[in-house]
Order: sequence, then structure tokens, then C-alpha cells
Amino acid sequence: MLLLNLVMAACNLAFAAGDAVLVLLAGERLGLGAVGYGLLLAISGVGTALGGVCTARLSGCLGRARALHASSAVCATGTLVLAASTTPVVAAPALATVGFAFTVTNAQISTLRQALTPTGLLGRVVSKGRLPTWGLVPLGAVLGGLLGRLDIRAPFIGGAAVFCLVTLVATMAVTQRRLDEATGL
Repeated sequence: MLLLNLVMAACNLAFAAGDAVLVLLAGERLGLGAVGYGLLLAISGVGTALGGVCTARLSGCLGRARALHASSAVCATGTLVLAASTTPVVAAPALATVGFAFTVTNAQISTLRQALTPTGLLGRVVSKGRLPTWGLVPLGAVLGGLLGRLDIRAPFIGGAAVFCLVTLVATMAVTQRRLDEATGL
């Protein structure tokens, strides 16, 4: 359970770091104005919504462990592409892909946490898990702002590194066999 909370906390930190400077990346690097930035966010939202719609099917096809591994790897790749992009034509699909994958990652971890928790303890366990996972969002935003002062790409590169680490840890620690034994899902 602790590992799942740490993985989600690291993902939220990485995501928040990039999110904090996304408007600057859009203006300075992609050359977007207010309308372009709004469209970029809308495209990101479509990816995020599709991630929510497709999560159950992905879990069914890949298994929960592989869905978690794949989605965190896609977060890393998409965030790195976003850091390297200089055009909205590349950045928008990358951002939508990150939104999709981040939603899948979050759903996998939330589902696993619920499956591993006895019903009578679910409220307490979920609320204790939210402190580290959501508590690191402001820290990630501050970190993203500080890194962004050095180079606007730095929060995204750092975020990609965190997502790579999350993928490595999740791949080593969260296997389908362990999940099946622990949850019966």
C-alpha cells in the first residue's frame, strides 16, 4: 500500500511540475497566444477523458500490472516529447497522450488501493493515501516554477525522469501474479 501511495505521489509531483509552467511553454516555446493555449488545454482534456473511458478495457486486455507499467512509461515518453517540442502540432498530441496515460495510471493505483483494503478500513486508508499523493502537488508546482526559471523545458525533463523511475519501480514491485494473489481481481 505504501508503495502505491509513493508511486502516485511521485506521479503527481512530476505532473504538477510541468503543469505549473505549461502556459509559459505554450507562449515562449510554441508561440501560442491565449486562444492557442486554450485549444492546447482542450486537446489535453480530450486525452484525459479518453484515458478514463479506456482504462477498464486496457486493464482487461493487458492486466492491471501491465496497464500500470505501460501507462507510466507512456507518461515518461509523452512528457519528454513535450519538452522537446517546438510546435503545437507535436506538443498537443504529446500533452493529450500524457493526459490519457496519467489518467490510466491514476485509475490503476486507485483501483488497486481499494482492492487491497478491507471494506471497513477503506475510508481511512483512502484519506491517508491522499495526503502524500495530493500534498506533493503544490511542491511539484513550486519545483516546476524554480526549474522553469533555469530552462522552460527543465520541469518536463525532470518530470519524464520521475515517470521513468516510477515505471522502473512499478515494473519491479507490481506484478500481475502478486496482484492476483493479493486481490483476487
